[in-house]
Amino acid sequence: MKNLKQYLLINIVFIMYSLIGVIGKINAMNSIPFSIKFFAIFTIQVFLMVIYTVIWQISIKNIDLTNAFAFKGATIIWGMVFAKVIFNEMITLTNIIGAFIIALGILVVVKSE
Repeated sequence: MKNLKQYLLINIVFIMYSLIGVIGKINAMNSIPFSIKFFAIFTIQVFLMVIYTVIWQISIKNIDLTNAFAFKGATIIWGMVFAKVIFNEMITLTNIIGAFIIALGILVVVKSE
């Protein structure tokens, strides 16, 4: 059960990491460069990155580093989900096959533990 909590925390961390990129894209699309709004949103990104880094460091103390890095591939999957949900971007069959291969790789690494 402890490992399940750690894997859940790792996934939450990588969801947060993916959202940082989403915030950056929103900032780039909706802000004038070097405006107050631009720097305010950029500050939020930096703040979230600091939180992500701290939680990541705590997580890798409690989980095998190989498994932790295997889950980093999930950021691509989360990125695809956010691209579709937030920006209504098109997801191709190639994207889905790639996401499936990444998920399969994560499963193989975690199951080998």
